[in-house]
Amino acid sequence: MNKQELRVKVIVPSIKYSESFKRSVVKEYESGILNKDQIKSKYGIGGNSSVLDWCRKYGKLHYQSTGSIGGL
Repeated sequence: MNKQELRVKVIVPSIKYSESFKRSVVKEYESGILNKDQIKSKYGIGGNSSVLDWCRKYGKLHYQSTGSIGGL
């Protein structure tokens, strides 16, 4: 008998964060006390690029735009 694998796709609902929350997270990140992973853990933020995307949109520092490879 052959064993069949059962694959289950888990759908995680996306969380919508308020603009004020995003701005406060960016401000905390730019203060330099915590890094992105620590902030994600502290606030339970999912996604690999959420904080970086928020920094690009709301931050005061310069963040490299997506698609930039090797500084060209």
